[in-house]
Amino acid sequence: MPGLVLLFALLVPHAHASEALDLAEAVVRAIAHNPDLATSHLSVTEAEAQVTAARAAFEPTFQGSGSWDQSQTRGFFQGFGFSQDSSSWSTSAGISGALPTGTSWSLGSSAGWNRSSTASDMFQGEQEQEYYSSGLTLGLSQNLLEGLWPSYNLRGVRTARQGVERAQTSLALTREQLVVQVAAAWHGWVLAFQREAIAVEALTSAEATEQTVRVRMDEGNCTELELGQAAVARLQARSDLLQAQADTRAAADDLLVLLGEEPGAPIRPAGQVLPDAFRMGPVERWEERALAANPDLALARSDQEAARLAARDARHARLPTLTAEASASLGAQDDDLGGALGGLGGDEAFPAVGVGLDLSVPLGNRAARAEVRRTSAALQAATLAVEGLERSLRAEVQARYRAVLTAHEALEIADQSRSLSARNATLEEARFREGTRTLDRLLESLLAAERATLAAEQARVTLAAAVLDLYALAGEAERYVLRGA
Repeated sequence: MPGLVLLFALLVPHAHASEALDLAEAVVRAIAHNPDLATSHLSVTEAEAQVTAARAAFEPTFQGSGSWDQSQTRGFFQGFGFSQDSSSWSTSAGISGALPTGTSWSLGSSAGWNRSSTASDMFQGEQEQEYYSSGLTLGLSQNLLEGLWPSYNLRGVRTARQGVERAQTSLALTREQLVVQVAAAWHGWVLAFQREAIAVEALTSAEATEQTVRVRMDEGNCTELELGQAAVARLQARSDLLQAQADTRAAADDLLVLLGEEPGAPIRPAGQVLPDAFRMGPVERWEERALAANPDLALARSDQEAARLAARDARHARLPTLTAEASASLGAQDDDLGGALGGLGGDEAFPAVGVGLDLSVPLGNRAARAEVRRTSAALQAATLAVEGLERSLRAEVQARYRAVLTAHEALEIADQSRSLSARNATLEEARFREGTRTLDRLLESLLAAERATLAAEQARVTLAAAVLDLYALAGEAERYVLRGA
C-alpha cells in the first residue's frame, strides 16, 4: 500500500493538498461529531435525571397555612333570643416525609387566636371570651408487612438506576457500532483509493506500451492491428481511472458524512490497514472476552436482573398491609400569644398521645397473585433470552474466528499471486520488446497483474474487517482501533 499511495501522490494533481486521515483519527472524529452518538449521550442524561426524580419521593415536604374568620350568629335557645359575634385567626406549619424503611413521619406546629361575644335574653347581659392557643404535633407510621423492606420501597429509584445502566450500555453499543461502521467506510474508501492508484499505474503502463508499439511499428516489427490494440487498452485504462476516481470521491463523502462532517473535503488515507503484528490466541479466550463484555449480552443480562427484582417485588407485594401508627401532641392556651407559645414548655401544657394499628387484607388477592405469575414468566423469558444469546455469541465468535483465519490465508495467497503476476508481466514486457512475445500476451499479463494487485488489496481489507468484527463481538472495537491489538 505505501508504494501505491506514493505513486498516487506523485501522479494525481493536488494530492499533497489533501488532509491525511487514518482509521484512528476517523474514529475519534466520528465519536466527537456523529449525531447518533450524541443522541445516545442525551439518553444517558435523561436517564440520570429520572434517578433524581425518583429520589425526590423521599425528600421532606413543607406545608404551611393561615386563615382569618369572622362570623355573626342570631337565634333562640329554649325560647330566649341570643346573638354571637366571633373572630379568629389560625396558622400552622409542618414538614413530613417518608423513609426507605417504610416509615412515614410528620412534625407540625400551630398557633391561633379566638374572640367571641355572646348576648342572651336569658342572662340579661353580654359575655366576652378571648384567648390564644398553640400546639406541637408529632406523627409516625411504620409498615410492618408490605413495604417493610427498603429494597422494595426503593424500587422506583432502582428502576431509574437500571434505566441509567441500560442507557449507558446502549451508548457503549452505539459507540461500538459506530466504530465498526466508520472502519467499514474507511476500509471501503482505502480500497477505492488503492484501486484509483492501481488505475493510475495501469494507465501509465498502457501509455508506455502504446509508445513501445509505435516504436516497434516504425521499425517494422508491429502491425497497425497491434497499435490499435494498444490504443484500445490505453482508452480502457483511462476509462477505468475515471470510474475509480468517481468511486473514491463517493467513498470519501460517505465516510465524511458518517463522521458528521460536510462531504467534498479533500482527504487521503494514511496509516496501515492492518497492524504490524496480530496475535489471534485460542478461540476459547475470544469466547470468554465476548461473554464478559459483549454489549448486546450486557443489555440482555440487565433485562434479566430487572426481571428478577421485579419478580421478587411481586412476591413481597402479596403480603397484607399492616401499619403501626403513633402520635403525640402538646397544647397550650393563654390570654396573650407569648404566654400561649411559652406555655408549651411549662407545666400547664396539656399533652396527648395515641397509638394504633391499621390492617388491610385484599380478599382473594388475585391481582397480586397474577402479578407474581406474570413477573415469574417474564424472568424465565429473560433467562432463556440470555442463554440463547450466549450460545449464539459463542457460535458467532467461532465463525468470525474462522473467518479471520480464512482471510489471513487468502491474503497470503493473494500476495503470492500478485508477486508472481507482476513478475510474469515484467518478463512478458521484456520478451515483447525483444520480439519473442505478441502484444496479446503482454496485454493479458498486464491485465492479470492489475487484477492480482486489486485482489491482494481486497484481501487485505477483508482481513482487517474480519479482525475488527471479532473485536467488536468482545466490545473492544474502539480499543483495537485506537490502541492496537
